[in-house]
Amino acid sequence: MKVKERRQSEYAPLQKCIEGWNSEDIERGRRAIAEGRVGVIILAGGQGSRFNPKEVKGCTAITFFQKKTLFQVVAERVLAASKLAGRPLSVAFMTSPLNHSRIIDYFRENHFFGLNSNQLAFFPQSERELLDENHKPFLSGPSTIAKGPDGNGALFECMESSGLWYRWKRDGIEAVQLIPIDNIQALPFDPIPIGVHFRKKVDATLLVAEKRDANEKMGVVIESKKKIAIVEYTELPQEQKEAKDEKGFLYRYLNLGLIIFSLDFMKKVAGKELPYHLAKKRSARFVDGHVTYPEEPFAHKYEKFIFDAFLFSTKVQPLLVDRAVFYAPLKNLVGEDSIESVQAALLERDRQIFAEVTGVAPPQGAHFELSQEFYYPRAEFLKKWKGQLLPHEGYIE
Repeated sequence: MKVKERRQSEYAPLQKCIEGWNSEDIERGRRAIAEGRVGVIILAGGQGSRFNPKEVKGCTAITFFQKKTLFQVVAERVLAASKLAGRPLSVAFMTSPLNHSRIIDYFRENHFFGLNSNQLAFFPQSERELLDENHKPFLSGPSTIAKGPDGNGALFECMESSGLWYRWKRDGIEAVQLIPIDNIQALPFDPIPIGVHFRKKVDATLLVAEKRDANEKMGVVIESKKKIAIVEYTELPQEQKEAKDEKGFLYRYLNLGLIIFSLDFMKKVAGKELPYHLAKKRSARFVDGHVTYPEEPFAHKYEKFIFDAFLFSTKVQPLLVDRAVFYAPLKNLVGEDSIESVQAALLERDRQIFAEVTGVAPPQGAHFELSQEFYYPRAEFLKKWKGQLLPHEGYIE
């Protein structure tokens, strides 16, 4: 097993970054989507150890009024995007052996939220044994060795082995947008980054944001051996986290976990060996005939990360975006990146979208929730809402 070790001398601050897009990029993205050249993969295989690892995070009710889950929101967005494109758009969910059957059952129980089987796919990532404090396997239940998903970097191999890569290649898909299920602000089939990706003709387009605090739990985008790379926050020395120059933080660009890959490049990476990273996670533990769930992370987990695919390309394009528009992750039960903070971010984004669609800003302090059609408005929808005031608080459709 190859474990990732990057020496500090091997990396430098990121210098090259696109800081915007234009109407041509948006139109280019819309055209690629409408032509069926884009697929979306929702990353839903993580354990959610900082949130509630006993539950599937995608089944968490997240919206304020309708109590829609993360899965429902993303499915309704794909449905709305499909109506706007005039065709069923392809979406796949990467699960894990721990939650695969539960996720499929959840979608079946909800009739796939209006999506059809031809546009949907579910495939599990692989898993590895967890190790205890002494780096030994341990039990999570009677006669059950503790295991966990081996990182989202398993995507490339699992996409190929499941047959999804070949299916999408046959269907004419050229680019794949990746979205973590816990980021409510990430729009599937977003024409902005997709348009930039097709214009730049790169292997990967990486969305980044500027650092706000030295100790943010987000990977730092760097340059290493003339390539774009990412150093996880757990692997970055404290002095580098805090380092500054006249512009602010020296390592100022953070990875949002939002990437668009060329489909052909993904096939290339599937044949490569990605390194493993060590992380400590919470896990169930079977001790003295009882299953316990320690509050503190103790399990050593080796996992692969998607961004290490950049090791095999010199054609990776970072795109600087507004964090408030693209990033509001659900990571914790309380405090920062919790349900409460995500709902606040979603309300603020709904306010912006309502103003864009209607041309009228909603009243300050109004609480409401928009249907996903506002995010993917068709011509008749725009005509209906043009110049309209917010009709009421609550759910708007």
